[in-house]
Amino acid sequence: MNRWVGIVSLRETAPPTPVHRIALAIAAARDRTSYQLAGQTVSYARMRSALRTLGQEHAHHHEWERYAYCVDLAGDFFDGGRPPTRLPSWLTNELHTLLDGRYGTSPTGGRKAQSGPRRSDSRPARPRPASTRRDRTTPPEAARPARPTRSAPPPAGQRPSPEPVRPYARAERRLDVQDVTYPALCEPPVSLVGTYGQEVREVVGKAVRGWEADPEVIAWLGLAVEHRSHLYESRHADQVTPHVLGLLDRLGATALDVILLDAYTRWATPGKVGEQSSKHARRRAAAVLALGAWAAKQGLVRMGAGEAQQPAKSVFEGVARQILGVLSLFGEHDVAQRLVASVWPDLDRPSAETGADPVTLA
Repeated sequence: MNRWVGIVSLRETAPPTPVHRIALAIAAARDRTSYQLAGQTVSYARMRSALRTLGQEHAHHHEWERYAYCVDLAGDFFDGGRPPTRLPSWLTNELHTLLDGRYGTSPTGGRKAQSGPRRSDSRPARPRPASTRRDRTTPPEAARPARPTRSAPPPAGQRPSPEPVRPYARAERRLDVQDVTYPALCEPPVSLVGTYGQEVREVVGKAVRGWEADPEVIAWLGLAVEHRSHLYESRHADQVTPHVLGLLDRLGATALDVILLDAYTRWATPGKVGEQSSKHARRRAAAVLALGAWAAKQGLVRMGAGEAQQPAKSVFEGVARQILGVLSLFGEHDVAQRLVASVWPDLDRPSAETGADPVTLA
């Protein structure tokens, strides 16, 4: 589905639509999944894991400024994100230490605790020298050594207080409309489509008035009403595989979901969690049923001789979705929306057909 949604964005000629924005998000996620760290290519997933590890290490040492910096930066390493190209020197060094696998010390600079051999209980303790023993008659003040005037260096294993860190500014997530090139689509074979595409265009034009279709769109409309059984009987399965019809079906189903959700959000406000999903599922079932009945009434489907004896409802519903897929493929999203509204009048209002089924009510 992602490939065909991407093709929809490449064929887009109208202002940005929900399908167009989805396609741009998918393209951005595919283009940006790795980060250049001082000449080293690191995947976003590995960078997120490393930053979380460093954040835990800084939190262990109560360095909350660096902890917040690592956590906020890890949030910008999502697929398709654009984290900053220059990182602070302290963070770059810690990331190099962690990613290179130098585990002699912790990545933040503190020495790791090394497990050594335990002291045997049978070994006698060495007696303390007599010079270090404290005379019981000596006052405690006289036995204590004088404190040094200069600040002594921190003992081994203890970290010095780090320098203050400038807060991290999160990257702004936005999707800009980009200029794309339009790939050429191969035309369906004329021996298969013939003049049937023009007949389909007239049927669709009755439901959607004032629509002028290009010859390329008309040819693909003739292909959209094909059933796989007719492909095999007409011996064109080697030129147009049933996989192409399946992709058009899935593209049309995605376009129908966008049309239904766009119309639903204009008049409905869900009151509880899950209400929108359940209503959308029932509205989609009712819309697909109406589209299938429309395709059957107009006699648009081209089936094989065996399939035509007792066709199932799913055959007509699949062809209706394929027609929506062709309209979306060529950027005719407004025409697809008007077609659904003409076939199913309950697009912009609640319908009794989309009510809860008896099992759900029980």
